Amino acid sequence: MWESKYQDSEYIYGKKPSKFLLECEEFIDSHLLQDRGENPKALLLGCGEGRNLVHLAKKGFDCKGVDLARNALNKAQKLLDHFSVSAKLEMTDLLKMPWPEQDYDLITSLWLHLPKGARSEVYKNAKKSLKPGGIFLLEAFRKEQKNYEGGPPTDKIMPSLAELQEEFKDWQIELAQEIDREISEGKEHRGIVASVQFLAIKPSITNL
Repeated sequence: MWESKYQDSEYIYGKKPSKFLLECEEFIDSHLLQDRGENPKALLLGCGEGRNLVHLAKKGFDCKGVDLARNALNKAQKLLDHFSVSAKLEMTDLLKMPWPEQDYDLITSLWLHLPKGARSEVYKNAKKSLKPGGIFLLEAFRKEQKNYEGGPPTDKIMPSLAELQEEFKDWQIELAQEIDREISEGKEHRGIVASVQFLAIKPSITNL
């Protein structure tokens, strides 16, 4: 499905970064760019056509984007080239790829939807791969999206706020909310959406 969705030359989610990423930008900058040197590492899960990769790379992040769709990654590379920035790109399954321990300063999951068991596995691996003090950032549709147009075909692949709070209960949760809001991000993300937004920081002393 995703290969055919991304085969269009048009950037279906636009070329500008996620609205939520921009809303968290000041916090991320002050926490990571100022405190951790010039090139903090970021891993973007389900990076799609590369709009968030470009934004973070332009800010000085050492970025890696992973996605299952080759067509999406090809478009991401073109977008990176257009803006003269670089990032590592990898076509991979999140449940099969290696997750190095304490390697990343920022991991994003923006509009990535997975079955519950897969979500839990990704959260576990993301917690392992973030450095102490690192940030996990997520926005996704929640089940109330059924009240609006668009979104995933089933709420079984949508996380809940309660689920995220439980998964990251030992972390410093900076933002955790359910929100209905309007977005305009390419032809595929338009109108009112029901989303869950989440930002958590890995404790400095942790076994996770």
